[in-house]
Amino acid sequence: MREKREWRDHNFQSLKFPGKSIKDMAFIDCHFEKCNFSDMNLLQCRFESCRFSGCNLSNVKFTEAKFDDIGFEDCKMMGINWTDVSLPFTLSFNKCLIDYSNFEKLDLKKFKFLDCSARGAYFKNCDLIGADFKDTNLLDASFENCVFKNADFADASNLVLSLGDNNIRGAILSVDTALSLLRDYRITVR
Repeated sequence: MREKREWRDHNFQSLKFPGKSIKDMAFIDCHFEKCNFSDMNLLQCRFESCRFSGCNLSNVKFTEAKFDDIGFEDCKMMGINWTDVSLPFTLSFNKCLIDYSNFEKLDLKKFKFLDCSARGAYFKNCDLIGADFKDTNLLDASFENCVFKNADFADASNLVLSLGDNNIRGAILSVDTALSLLRDYRITVR
């Protein structure tokens, strides 16, 4: 893989590069299946219309990486600092483990976090307009100064929000989450 700088329409299976670095490579319409990229540094790499299935990307550093229309499914992606990715970018997560990831100051409009574990994830100053968190576990996830218009949290679990710290106008919430917001203001609902 080192000699070739651009890969198109290629299926990568069971690659193992934990702790390695690659720089300035492009992957277009590629599929990565059961690959181990943990602790790697993907410096200035470009991914377009790629799919990752059953991969381990925990603690990957995507330094100045570019992502356009990327889907992750059944991937382990703990501890990723998404703020290092070049903007704008489009991703979707389905059945992924994205615990302790940092999404601070990112435009996450219409992003999909479906059936994921996002425990301890950090969302600060994020635009979550139209984002979908269906069946996602948000235990200990932190949301500060975020915009939630049309964001769907109705089926998310363990969501804790503060009215004072976020703009939740137009958010779609479960009854339990909505009632917990009222408890913060000592409002009793009978």
